[in-house]
Amino acid sequence: MAQNNLPEMSVLDPSFSATPWPANDEHPPHNVQLGQDLIARVVNTLMSNPAVWRRTVLLITYDEHGGYYDHVEPPAACTPDDQDRITQAGGATPDSQFNRLGPRVPLLVISPWTKKHYMSHMTTDLTSITRFVQNRFDLPAMTRRDAAAWPLLDMFDFQNPPFMKPPKLRPAKLDLKRGAECP
Repeated sequence: MAQNNLPEMSVLDPSFSATPWPANDEHPPHNVQLGQDLIARVVNTLMSNPAVWRRTVLLITYDEHGGYYDHVEPPAACTPDDQDRITQAGGATPDSQFNRLGPRVPLLVISPWTKKHYMSHMTTDLTSITRFVQNRFDLPAMTRRDAAAWPLLDMFDFQNPPFMKPPKLRPAKLDLKRGAECP
């Protein structure tokens, strides 16, 4: 990142392995502070290089929800293309129709173009990230599901980017003595 040589798209996944300790993800039983520290270091590194920052959209999401707390039923969705053939052939059960989105998960959008103090109320899912990439690089949809997904565009102000000059963030204060014990 420091040399301004990132490819057009990168995917960063934390270390889920406690060998060598410590893992820097946010899954139990790991110390979530280390996962949050990873995110802070990535964001601060991107913002520290103006050439990199000016062409960055960082999407942070999680691969699962936080438990059984959510009272909102996942909304309906169109089935992916192949699902119709699987269902007609008797290969899918009523529980595996793939006609609903999954449980709600957080999504953070960090970029010079991210709207200030904005929370989207559009229905999105992880396929919306795919749709955003397709929109950005003028790629065709792969299935009906990603073709129908909202491409996250309401979250951006491309005419008047509010964060072209990155905000100053306070450094994180980690207490690695608490919660860092490996079971």
